[in-house]
Amino acid sequence: MKLYYICECCEEVFSIEENGSAPGRAEIRGICNECALEMGLQEVPALHSQSFYN
Repeated sequence: MKLYYICECCEEVFSIEENGSAPGRAEIRGICNECALEMGLQEVPALHSQSFYN
């Protein structure tokens, strides 16, 4: 079965997964990374924010 992850905001497919060998497909609603960044739900990683410890 193929699982199609569709963004609730932009309506684009942002991931496709194979789940077993059964035929068919299913749609799962979610939010893609680009829309999550625009809405402030996900932070952009910054190089200066990394911490290294000895």
